[in-house]
Amino acid sequence: MEHRQATAQATTAKTDAYLSKWVPRAILVLPLDRVTPGMLADSMIGLVEAGRAAKSIQRYRAMLGSFFSWAVERRIITASPAKGVKVPAGGRPVEEMHPWTRPELDARFAVWHALHKDMAEVARFLGLTGLRWSEARALTVDDVSLVPFAAVTVQRARPEGVETKGTKSGKARRVPLADVLLPYVKKRMKGRGPDALLFPPLHRARFLDWLNWGETGQGRTIHDLRHTAVCVWLASGVKPGVVKSWAGHASLSTTDTYVHHLGTEADAEGLALLNQQTGAHRGHTRKGGRRSG
Repeated sequence: MEHRQATAQATTAKTDAYLSKWVPRAILVLPLDRVTPGMLADSMIGLVEAGRAAKSIQRYRAMLGSFFSWAVERRIITASPAKGVKVPAGGRPVEEMHPWTRPELDARFAVWHALHKDMAEVARFLGLTGLRWSEARALTVDDVSLVPFAAVTVQRARPEGVETKGTKSGKARRVPLADVLLPYVKKRMKGRGPDALLFPPLHRARFLDWLNWGETGQGRTIHDLRHTAVCVWLASGVKPGVVKSWAGHASLSTTDTYVHHLGTEADAEGLALLNQQTGAHRGHTRKGGRRSG
């Protein structure tokens, strides 16, 4: 853990320290060269049975891999027992996304704007750009470009209580800005140096309080604003490959999750429309009371 703190991102090291507590005592009491792949696989099965989230189990597996690779590099053991061990199927699924539609987001903006103008603008910005909260906190005036089209370059994140670091993917990305966002963005840029933060100081607790999120958020989280942006893009006809780039998804399979979500909503709307049409059709009858077909 000391090595991890010195070589990994602070949040990664903190997560590894937490996940190390999940290692069963039956493994902890063994010499490293007595630990087998089967023992590690069984420990992950135990996490599935305990109802741990699937992503957390995947992260636990990564932590084990990092640890045993470190041990091999220092010749404490000759081979990593974690090598080749796969994450078992199962685990608690990730919580469902609950994005707003574009009209719903506009309606929320009107409500939020009456409570706190600046934070309402920030919320709408997140809902139309898909930036993570930590990425929005790190945006500077210099990250905004207005030609040949308005966009922001996302190249760093600034989680609360942690030093500024790279994005989750480790790569910079360019995200276009909808016209409705430009007046506020230009206002924030005016007369300010390139290194100045684009937004007022952002603190999650204050943001939620100022917008009375418990009442106005309609059961959503701040991260659902990111989900909203991705769904708005896809619903507007932007190709999944482009959406993947704008959102900074690691793979198209992540973007496909949103495609499937939108498909489910479209199916429901289509079925409702079909039922309405069928009901109207049944209302027309032939002479003698027989249905028209």
